[in-house]
Amino acid sequence: MSKARNFGTRPMTSPDWKNTQIRAVGGLHYIKGNTLPYFTLTCALLEMGRDVGGGAAHELILSVFPELAPLAAMHLATIDGVPMYADANGWYWLSGSVDHGFSQQFHGGNGSPQRSQEECLAIFAKLMRVSTAEAGGVLNKAKDLAIDENVKSARAWFTAWVESQKPRWKAEADKVISDFGLEIFGDPFPGVRS
Repeated sequence: MSKARNFGTRPMTSPDWKNTQIRAVGGLHYIKGNTLPYFTLTCALLEMGRDVGGGAAHELILSVFPELAPLAAMHLATIDGVPMYADANGWYWLSGSVDHGFSQQFHGGNGSPQRSQEECLAIFAKLMRVSTAEAGGVLNKAKDLAIDENVKSARAWFTAWVESQKPRWKAEADKVISDFGLEIFGDPFPGVRS
């Protein structure tokens, strides 16, 4: 079994991080019990060679490793590129993008911290890896269905839309795996990947 890919260690460029370096690592992490490996990109912050923190600080990582943006976009998606809990998380953020929250008791607009409708739609777009314009189109279609028919119809349409994204997500995943030479690491993966 491989280890996470080390993308190198570079000095932080901001004066706020004087004498600090950042190491970026990533790959396809498999943990026994999960269905599939998932994409990961994390960092370690080093002061004078001593580890002082890190994690999935993508904004910080990309400030020094901008070429890793495609991998950062895939963080926590399955090896097939499907975002984590794509249907449920997507609906949660999409629901936060409308006044009535699609009648959902819990959604991104009333969570903690509370987010504006615009923030919810931006998070939805990032999660689904679509443009803001496409996210707006998904929202408008769901709103139209919720008004003309009912929220149940809008929810069913959204689930079908998520399913329709899977070939695109798979192609994106395959490209990132190829471009970055990623391998599965962690626990032994019992599945066979082509």
